[in-house]
Amino acid sequence: MGFVTLSEEMKTLNTSFVIANLSQRRSNVTLQNRMATLGVKHFAACSYRRELLWRYDSVPPYYRLIYHRKYIPNREVSYPWILTSNTSSYLFIIEVHLAPHEVPFVRRWVGEDWVYVFGEIAR
Repeated sequence: MGFVTLSEEMKTLNTSFVIANLSQRRSNVTLQNRMATLGVKHFAACSYRRELLWRYDSVPPYYRLIYHRKYIPNREVSYPWILTSNTSSYLFIIEVHLAPHEVPFVRRWVGEDWVYVFGEIAR
């Protein structure tokens, strides 16, 4: 038995930068890697005696830049959705990457979705 904590830490890391150009008839997507300072979520499980049982860092977010015909490019950071659930013995963490509704095909460049199952360490 113990407890789980969630915190966010700003880190400078190499991240994906997805550029989608929608100003032409055929959409063009470019993927670059750039250094950026972004928030990364950390989960940690501790026993009630404050012993660290496990630590988990979420998948880093990515930048997206979308060009439209009439609009100034919109640059946003896209953080994955992090969903959690638990039973008496396990903690489930699900990470789902998102793509803008106007370019759903960008999903193939932003990474995989993940399901993590954490349980008690057998002793």
